[in-house]
Amino acid sequence: AVDIRDAASQMGTAAGALYGNKQPGSIAPEEKSIALLNDALKKLQALKDKVDNQLKNKALAEYIKQYKAIRADQQAIKKAADGVETKRAAAVDHQIDRFGLIELAKQGTTQANLMDQVTSLSSDAQLKPYDVVIWMNGIVDESMTESRELLSKAQTGKRMASAQQNAIDRLTDIINALTAEQKRSEFQGGGGGGGGGGKPPLVPPLAQLMLLKSMQVLVNNQTVAVAGELKGTTTAADQADLQRQASTLTRRQNEIRVIAAKIAKQMQ
Repeated sequence: AVDIRDAASQMGTAAGALYGNKQPGSIAPEEKSIALLNDALKKLQALKDKVDNQLKNKALAEYIKQYKAIRADQQAIKKAADGVETKRAAAVDHQIDRFGLIELAKQGTTQANLMDQVTSLSSDAQLKPYDVVIWMNGIVDESMTESRELLSKAQTGKRMASAQQNAIDRLTDIINALTAEQKRSEFQGGGGGGGGGGKPPLVPPLAQLMLLKSMQVLVNNQTVAVAGELKGTTTAADQADLQRQASTLTRRQNEIRVIAAKIAKQMQ
C-alpha cells in the first residue's frame, strides 16, 4: 500500500510538471512511479504465492488425511481376514466357522465402502488432472475389488491377503508422495511455486514421478518373482495363476510407459 501511495504521489508530481508544460521534469517522477508500482506488484505476487501455497498445503493435508483413513480401514479388513484364516487353518476340519463367515461378510461391506471412497477421490476436481494419482487409485480399486469378491466367497488365504496388502501398499505410496510434496512446499515457503504467477500444482511432476518410480520398482520385483516361480511350478492351477499375474504385469508396464510419456510432456 505504501508503494502504491508513493507511486500515486510521483504520478501527481509528473502530472504537475506536464500541466506546467515542463515535460523533462515529469520524466523522473514517472520513472519512479513505474519502479514503485513494480515493487508493489512483486509484493502482491509474493503474498499471492504465499496464500496459494497455504491453500495447496491445506488441500494436501486433507487428501493425506483421507488416504490415511482409507488405509487404516483397509489394514483393519486385512487383520480381520487374517484372523479368520488363522482360525480356519487351526481348525480340525480346516473350515471357516459361523462366526468367521459373519466376520468376512461384515468386512466385505466395509471393503465396498472403501471402494466408493477411492472412486470419489478419483472424481475429485483437484485430483482429476493428475493421471498418475488417478491411475494409482485404479490399482487400489482393482485390489479392493478382488478382496471384496474373495470376502464374499469366504475364500481366505494367500490370494486374499495379497490383494489386501497390495491395496495397503499402494495407498502408502500415494500418502508418501503427497506428504513429501507437502514438506517440500512448506520448505519453499510459497516462493514462486506456480511458475509465471499461476497456482502451484497440487501434485507437480516430481511427486508424480515418485509414484511412477515406486510402481516401476514393484513391477520389476514382481516380474523377477513370477519368472522364478514359473520355473518351479508343477500344477496347472498354479501355472494358470502365475500366467494371470504375468499378464497383469505386462498391462501395468504399458500403463507406466504411457503415464511416463504424459509427465515428460508436462515438463517440456
